[in-house]
Amino acid sequence: MKNALKNDIDVNTKVLENSYKRFAVLLFSESAAGNKAEYHNALAYTRVELASLKKISKKNVAAYLNKATLLIDEQIKWIEKLLLTEQNIAGCSFRKRVLSEINLQWTAKKTDLIELLYALDAAACFNFGNVSLNQIAIYLENVFSANLSHFPRDFYEMRIRNNQTPFIEKLKILLKKRMDNPKKPYRKDNDAG
Repeated sequence: MKNALKNDIDVNTKVLENSYKRFAVLLFSESAAGNKAEYHNALAYTRVELASLKKISKKNVAAYLNKATLLIDEQIKWIEKLLLTEQNIAGCSFRKRVLSEINLQWTAKKTDLIELLYALDAAACFNFGNVSLNQIAIYLENVFSANLSHFPRDFYEMRIRNNQTPFIEKLKILLKKRMDNPKKPYRKDNDAG
């Protein structure tokens, strides 16, 4: 009798294992086709159904239901990541279109932008400081349609000026004035100097 029971368990285990494998294949084939949002909803529904089955199942069945549930959890994470990526891509294309329409051009002095460049680099404002000064310079050139050629030489000359950071100091003064009176913009006609 003991051997018969063991054989039944072995047969049931093989049936469960084969069923689980078919479930996994079906799950992955469904992920490649169709609407991602619908797939996400189907996964969530299946997960709830599996969770309710686990409560009434025997130990060996529950083990495969746990495996199936874990697989679904991973698929849900994956599909949510894909959906977020698609949303970000859509948002990026909108931002690129808006940015291409704005066209900001640096109209202050070149040395002012160089001052800002070195200040941003010194404060590690980009990528937690894991970016080169040249990369920041190229970025600022592109964003502000500016020319920062020979900026290291210009920076060296800026270091020997009587006032090394006039632009940063001007920004500080103008920002404080703006904070004191936020409704009145302080522009060139309201110069701090």
